[in-house]
Amino acid sequence: MSVALDLLPVDCWSETNGKVWGYSHTIIPVRRGSDLEDGDLYADIEKLKPTKLPKGHNFTSYVSDVNNQGNYEYGVLKTTPYGKPYTWVTAKALARVLKKHHPKDPSTAFVAALRTTVRIILHWH
Repeated sequence: MSVALDLLPVDCWSETNGKVWGYSHTIIPVRRGSDLEDGDLYADIEKLKPTKLPKGHNFTSYVSDVNNQGNYEYGVLKTTPYGKPYTWVTAKALARVLKKHHPKDPSTAFVAALRTTVRIILHWH
């Protein structure tokens, strides 16, 4: 199995009357390695019980869709390339998991430097 993970730290999140609006203009790739390919990182992140973006949300990012040249385009996040809803976890929770799997990776340092309450959307692809 070959899996990649990009992190989309939330720049803006607004909830009004049950509607979510927001965006992430940052994409942080997590180093690919044996733990991604054998599912260990995925399994540990799943133990965090990531929260699904609510139906009808208006959350945008640069990984929303792939154009006919195979490049991502900016727009509303619909489903991951695997057809699953996008999910998010807090920086605090994700930092613990990344420190276990990638203690010296730049993605780990980036997440650890964020406020603990920052939401990070998971882009599995």
